Order: sequence, then C-alpha cells, then structure tokens
Amino acid sequence: MYFPATHEWVSRPHRVAKKTRKTVFVEESPYSPDEMAAGWFETEQPTFRLDRQALEREGYAFIPADADIADTEEPIFYRWPRQKRMGWYDILVPNCLLVLGLTSPCTAAEVKEAYRRLVKQVHPDAGGTHDAFLELQEAYEQTLEMCE
Repeated sequence: MYFPATHEWVSRPHRVAKKTRKTVFVEESPYSPDEMAAGWFETEQPTFRLDRQALEREGYAFIPADADIADTEEPIFYRWPRQKRMGWYDILVPNCLLVLGLTSPCTAAEVKEAYRRLVKQVHPDAGGTHDAFLELQEAYEQTLEMCE
C-alpha cells in the first residue's frame, strides 16, 4: 500500500486461500488477525490468481494485468516479508555489485556500462569525491573478476 504523505510503499500480509500445482490464490484484502472472525470459512473472499512457479522461483509474482486494483495498492506479491527480503539481499549480493547497482549474474558489458554511467557522477572532476571514486573503481575491478 502506498502512503503519499511519506512517499513509502508498505507491504501488508495477505492470506493464501488455495494452492494448486500452477497457481496460488491470494485474498485481495490484506490479512489482519483482529478482523478474522470465527466464521471466515462461511464467506468467500475475492482472490488474486498468481503464478506459483514464478512466486517460488523468483520470490515474487505480479498481479495479473486484468485484475482491478487501486492506485495505492502494490501490484506485486512477495513470498517473504520486506524485512526478511532486504536482509537476505544484503547478505547474498556482494558489495561490489551493490555499488554498481547490478545483480548477479551480470556480464562484463553490463559491468562496464554501469561503471561508465556512475563514473560521470562520482569522478572528482565532475563534482564527486575522491573516496567515492576509489570505491567505485575497486567495485568495478572486483565485479569484472567475478564475470571472468
């Protein structure tokens, strides 16, 4: 859900209603244990139909384009809560890739393109700092070694 006052997206948990081999059905309305009454089995909730293989492989799945969602709702469902996703991302992605704004796997051409784009911003002659330029240079060299 989007909060315009703070310009932030906030993830809210949704209940999985049903799983099949190819599909995961997730309730449209966010889950709240306080709102769950004893009779929730009696009423059918509207659901979003998500690609189960994408959700399990990538860790996220998009709401189908034909679904009716509000502008304030995020059109993507994640497998794990945001804090857990962000913690895992920092552990799994080497710092040199984070500096260059890349993800693994990447090619040498992508590394060079990212480096050339960023060097224009952090070079001391372009208004950047010497330390930022050295960090970018080191990240570039380390990332190129990973690509070989």
